[in-house]
Amino acid sequence: MTQVNQHRYLGKARKSVDGIEKVTGRARYAGDVNLPGMLHGKPALSPYAHAL
Repeated sequence: MTQVNQHRYLGKARKSVDGIEKVTGRARYAGDVNLPGMLHGKPALSPYAHAL
């Protein structure tokens, strides 16, 4: 395999397989998943920078 054939996809346009779903709002993301018994959490952050 030559150096040119090794990178045949670099710099070329690629067809987006989920573009329509993302544009129309039908795409599902990890934040959209709700399962029974799922727990949600929020980190408790200090209001003071570098505080001990």
